Amino acid sequence: MVVAMSKKREMTRFGLKDSAPMVKNSMIASTIRRSQRNLASGVIHRKNIEQMTAQGFSKRDLYAAGLKQGRLGLANNLADVLYNVFGSGLGRAIVIEESNRHILLRVDECLLKNSSDGSSCSFVAGYLAGALMSTGKYRIVEVARNTGEKCTEGSCLFLANLDY
Repeated sequence: MVVAMSKKREMTRFGLKDSAPMVKNSMIASTIRRSQRNLASGVIHRKNIEQMTAQGFSKRDLYAAGLKQGRLGLANNLADVLYNVFGSGLGRAIVIEESNRHILLRVDECLLKNSSDGSSCSFVAGYLAGALMSTGKYRIVEVARNTGEKCTEGSCLFLANLDY
């Protein structure tokens, strides 16, 4: 006859009682490290954009640089694209509207906000286009910032036109 042990006794028997708090602490530590990496990569993007604008690069060049960076990420679907934007430290991308021909995205908490001429928005638009093309679902993606909105609040709207 098999007698079931209490959960507390079983955890003590296998030495799991002492390690249980470590699991919780390591999860918190992982979250902190991940957010620090996101912040660091966002700062790197910001420095690169500042250097490019100081050297006289146009918005089109910044778009191309963002496109190249966006294509580096591995994405299978739109959720992966949104996570890649967050993981690169550019902000939190949210889908506002989606159809077969376009996606309206909002990037909140943008690290690249407050650019005087909107050049950093060109980089983010290029990054979104590259990330969407990296899924392999779209042949050509053109992303533009919604010109009716200002990015000074740390939130920008982007319209992605999709071509299959």
